[in-house]
Amino acid sequence: MNNSFLFLNKESILSLFNPPHLIQLIEQALYSFNSSNFLTITPNNVYRHIPSIFGLMILFDTNGFPLCLLDGSTLTSIRTGGIGGLAIDLLTQQNVQSLGLIGCGVQGYYQLLFACSIRKFSTIYLFNFPETDLSPFIHKLSNDLLHHGVHHHIHFVVCSSPTDVVLNSQVIITATTSSKPVLPDTPLLYLDKTIIAIGSYLPTSRELPDAVFSDETSVFIEMDYAKKESGDILIPLQNNKLSNENIHYLIDIKKDKSLTRRTNIFKSVGMALYDNIVGYDLYRDAKEKNKGEEIIL
Repeated sequence: MNNSFLFLNKESILSLFNPPHLIQLIEQALYSFNSSNFLTITPNNVYRHIPSIFGLMILFDTNGFPLCLLDGSTLTSIRTGGIGGLAIDLLTQQNVQSLGLIGCGVQGYYQLLFACSIRKFSTIYLFNFPETDLSPFIHKLSNDLLHHGVHHHIHFVVCSSPTDVVLNSQVIITATTSSKPVLPDTPLLYLDKTIIAIGSYLPTSRELPDAVFSDETSVFIEMDYAKKESGDILIPLQNNKLSNENIHYLIDIKKDKSLTRRTNIFKSVGMALYDNIVGYDLYRDAKEKNKGEEIIL
């Protein structure tokens, strides 16, 4: 039996992950090692300019012995970026050009990183609340995209309202900790658009207004528990704004493209299985490349 385990901090994880490969891992997870991921979520941290999610993940072998301790907040960021990237890959055309982000925090950053690794967006529209200088955000993202092999020019536009983002974007990502809708409640505004809703995480929280739901809307989820865990699904179901007939599993798009409509929404609530698969892949890669820190028990 080993008397040590590996520690992968944020820097180690970021030096190892590859967006297209991680998206493939997430897709495989939707078609085992055991782990525990302990996260704390502090929504008000956005006003302190620090991340809202902190955590640790412990990866175990089949005998229950710890193999690896990972920075759980970084792991959550990249695997959530991966599922967002997969949704864009499955729900949008190859020639889609414009992307919008509401919520320019850590989660939003990785959503853009993965989105741009799967599609050649020419323009990205940004809105953040509270409004801050987004120049450092854009500069870091541009450099990291180059590092990950995204070399085409992307024009960034900082918008003064969510409405400006929606009007100009074919794909819209919401990555906020808001408990109330962050998109304009304007019917017809969402026709021929794809929405990736990542931020809300409680049955009482929602980022999406009623206006996004119509007879022309299809909603995609990972698992049925999204209908109970996410207010973006639960509340419109309770209010008869959304019917179960218009809710589908994301992976079913691979078999039936006709499930998409003029407005397509993906709502992610995450799964522990993502952490298992991505965490083990990072652990295996780190061992091969001699990354991380070995800790003696």
